[in-house]
Amino acid sequence: MLKAGPPLEAQTACRWPACRLTDDPVAASHASLLSQLEVLSTLADEQALHLLPPLRLLPGPPTAYLRAPSTAGGRSGSFGRACFGATAAAGGGSVGTRRQELDLYVKLLSEGALERCLAAADRGDCGGIGDAGAADREGNGSSLAACSAAVPLVLHRLACACFLGVNQQQAAGQQATQQDLQRQALLCGILQRCAGGSTEVQQLLGWLLRWDASAAQPSDAIDSQRLGAIEAACAAAGLDAARLLEAAVEA
Repeated sequence: MLKAGPPLEAQTACRWPACRLTDDPVAASHASLLSQLEVLSTLADEQALHLLPPLRLLPGPPTAYLRAPSTAGGRSGSFGRACFGATAAAGGGSVGTRRQELDLYVKLLSEGALERCLAAADRGDCGGIGDAGAADREGNGSSLAACSAAVPLVLHRLACACFLGVNQQQAAGQQATQQDLQRQALLCGILQRCAGGSTEVQQLLGWLLRWDASAAQPSDAIDSQRLGAIEAACAAAGLDAARLLEAAVEA
């Protein structure tokens, strides 16, 4: 009886480290797999997220990879099904699909998948890092520039879900909408799952809380509107905001 091999998506990810993406004529089509939610789930199942090259080595603009994913075919790996629950079986309307997406990102952030990406960057084991990545690894192996593309991808999408629109809503003095309450609930859940975690989790959380969606990277500081949203989420979750921010930003 033949033993099934790794899923196609995982095979594709494992192939990336063996080639220079800028020279590979099919690299762009391979990289486009990152727009599919089930691909991230499958790569997490295979513990292969760290094999993705750093975002800066992928062909095309970073926004091509950071944008919200599709869920073509309704499939997902077991890593995704573990957090999707009944919504995955339902075939996924827009609300169910969005919930699936965010649940997966929170799981990747808080349950070790992105920590393994940081560890791989420390070792110089990220896919596609050759001589071009050597400078990033010297004295700063865990820098975002040296990490698997999975790290900025997850942080960007979570930051947009948690903070996009916060500044406009607070500046206008509007009352909280259902969307605002959902955004706060998501942030509360992230903070509860990451608070008191490892140094790597705190580093990831610090990047997330400072993420600038327009620049596609962490900013140097947290603006007052976002700080207010974080403090409100901490209060709702029963967390000490000052202690959490100190641990996350200094990690």
